[in-house]
Amino acid sequence: MTRFLYGYLAPVFLINFGNACAYFYQILLARSLSPADVGAFNALLGATTLLAAPAAVAPLTVSHLAMLQRRHDPNASLGPVVALTAQFALISAVGIAAVILLLSPLVGSSLKIENHITIVLFSVLVGLNVIYPVAAGWYQATRRTIAMSAILGGVPILRFVFGVLLVALFGLGLDGALIASLLPCVVVFGAGLAGCWPISFRWRGRLPPGYREATLRFMVPAAIATTLIYALFNLDVILVRMLRPPEESGYYALAAVLGRVPFLFPAALANIFFAEIDLEGSNGKGSWRSQFLRQIITTAAIAIAIAIPMVLFAEPLVILVAGENYLPAVPLLRICALAMASLAVLNNAVVVGMRKPGFRPLPILGPGVLAFVLLCVAFSASASLVAMLLGGTILVMAVAVVAILIC
Repeated sequence: MTRFLYGYLAPVFLINFGNACAYFYQILLARSLSPADVGAFNALLGATTLLAAPAAVAPLTVSHLAMLQRRHDPNASLGPVVALTAQFALISAVGIAAVILLLSPLVGSSLKIENHITIVLFSVLVGLNVIYPVAAGWYQATRRTIAMSAILGGVPILRFVFGVLLVALFGLGLDGALIASLLPCVVVFGAGLAGCWPISFRWRGRLPPGYREATLRFMVPAAIATTLIYALFNLDVILVRMLRPPEESGYYALAAVLGRVPFLFPAALANIFFAEIDLEGSNGKGSWRSQFLRQIITTAAIAIAIAIPMVLFAEPLVILVAGENYLPAVPLLRICALAMASLAVLNNAVVVGMRKPGFRPLPILGPGVLAFVLLCVAFSASASLVAMLLGGTILVMAVAVVAILIC
């Protein structure tokens, strides 16, 4: 029972409390900013998540690298892994931020943002979102799941705290919302590094020969698949910002953010059970399949149980969160909630499927994301059409991936 509480319930609680604070932050922004600024912030946040998506596999990649090291030398310390991954994350973050700054005129015109300071803050935010997931990986590698979950959940929790100060109290507007989003990344990475500081100086043992190739074989497909999943999670907000008037993008942003609830709760399960599926699913196809089906059924049940009440009570939910000014978001919320329930199934199927030899999700995810974008642009889609195209695309891909994995 103690292992269950500390190994599963506590991490799930921390991550989902962070998800709850992310919604509190959106409520704060809806009450403090104009619909146009809410749309701009969520377009920038979506672009940040998309550009930094490869870093989302950092915890799994660091854990995989540590596993290779322990397999080569059971007495080796984690110091070389911490040092290598920290350096790689810092270099990657600086490089990505520099590229965004060089392309700032294009970024500003595409997202209809004229303030150069806003673009600078956006570039810093992307860089920091590349760095902090690596700290979570250090703790996952040492199986300190509560510390790992505190890092992942701590970012949205601190974002809400900083948002109350900078947006609500000091009235710094869109730029204040971005600053409140980047400061938590600094705090959690610093705390994670401080917690691993003693480990980083224990250079007992070394990384195994061929670790780069082995790590890249694991990381690259996982990073591409994660980026495509994150594209389905964020591209709709960015496309509506680019294709529709700023005020309409604000309504859609609110609907999209609220509609993600059916995705976020089941998605926490994929991260928690990933390692166990990896360990226990190697005994045979039947054993792996039963675990996969159990997780997918659980995922679908949770997602649907959350999505249906949101569809039925979309109007009072929107009024409660943002007020009657956002009533145009009600029909959009109904579509987004169902789309995100399908995305929860697709996401968990892809994460679990990465442990099955020979599984290749990219031939499904890549064409699916491309088709969604091309259809939206070709039809100059309205906000409601973007949501419907998103939901239809995700549903088709989810059915295809699950069918491949159970056959």
